[in-house]
Amino acid sequence: MSAVLLSTLAGLGAAEHAVPLAEALRSRGHRVAVVSSAAGVEAYRRHGFAVHVVPEPPMPAQLPALPPVARRAWQLYTRVQRNIIDPVPEQWAVVERVIAEERIDAVVTDGLFVGAAMLAARPSGERPPVIMLGFSAPWIPDPLVPPYGMGFAPGDDGADRLRAGTFELLASRAMARLSRSFNAQIESTFQVRVHGDLRSTPALGDAWAQLTVPRFEYPRRALPTNFRFVGPLHPQEDPVLPEWWDPRTEPPVIAVRAGSGSEVGGLVDPTIRAFGDSDSTVIVVGAARAAVAAAQDGPLPANVHFEDRMPWSRLVPRRTVVVSDGDYLHTQHALRRGIPLVVAGTLETDVETAARVAWTGAGIDLRTGTPSAAVLRTAVDRVRGDEGFRVAAARIAAQIAGTDAESAICDLVEHTVARWPEEAPAER
Repeated sequence: MSAVLLSTLAGLGAAEHAVPLAEALRSRGHRVAVVSSAAGVEAYRRHGFAVHVVPEPPMPAQLPALPPVARRAWQLYTRVQRNIIDPVPEQWAVVERVIAEERIDAVVTDGLFVGAAMLAARPSGERPPVIMLGFSAPWIPDPLVPPYGMGFAPGDDGADRLRAGTFELLASRAMARLSRSFNAQIESTFQVRVHGDLRSTPALGDAWAQLTVPRFEYPRRALPTNFRFVGPLHPQEDPVLPEWWDPRTEPPVIAVRAGSGSEVGGLVDPTIRAFGDSDSTVIVVGAARAAVAAAQDGPLPANVHFEDRMPWSRLVPRRTVVVSDGDYLHTQHALRRGIPLVVAGTLETDVETAARVAWTGAGIDLRTGTPSAAVLRTAVDRVRGDEGFRVAAARIAAQIAGTDAESAICDLVEHTVARWPEEAPAER
């Protein structure tokens, strides 16, 4: 069997979401070395994995007072530079050491963990194969898809095309500057020269496994030859039912995720204000009870419950609405169950997820990360009252049901290692 390095960051939830993959690789007999940031350590250690820690800058907190589109552009530029490009040398120092010490045969990495992913830019004879994972919507540029990070879905009319073209022009200028910074960083760190738009870097991987299904992604003119949809990873669940859970009643459920990129008050607080003391059960995941209670005017309502993980298999799709911050795989977990969503995204990755939820018809994109209680209630009531949202979610669920991401990635690792480097892709 092989020695596999699995590298993920915690900021967008990749570390926690990837634990089932680490377990699947281990169950197939592979030796798994994990590299992650400090915030992701506990997710792996609970399952017996040792973790080599890399630094990860915090997500941008306060956004400047700009119009929405300008604010998103500023956020995208700032986060790519600070969270993706700047940490590369320190990330690579850890990854390089682990590859040597653990005699790694394959690297499986979050595509945004550039300190591992861009090892793929080196000649195949000088490195192990690199399999990149898409933990967020694909950022590969395409003439049919609006620029990444703006949260716009493709449109058919002239106004939509004009809008997409205008923002692509604006985005291309920002991306040109970021790409120069990125390329210089990669050349300095990996001693290899790369060119062009940094959004095209997924094509450098020996394989790219996108963690969703085609129904959840925009049509494109072309994708890199290494690209494949493998479906979402499976969610982690606690085997024991929460004490408060009464499966006999099947109450309407509002399941809300706070998320790493959103403040508690931004999404959790208005959800509780909208549905506290109602006939719905409100499940809050990703936020501490004490922090939420401190933000409330009075005691927390009796129908609000806090869990470390969502009890996905216990949720009844026809009676559940998920309120999400736009975390990509959290959204996939809901759609696996055929549960529609109301999404309030903040980060550029979140707004891209939200736009796809609305584009597929599987839910509502609130187009804000800080909705009011009234806006949230109106959106949830609309999803509850319109069967079309549930039908659209069920269509995606049917396609997800035909996938097994963990097995597909394990197969990909084994197939690639067995033929490496003799059958490595042509140098790109």
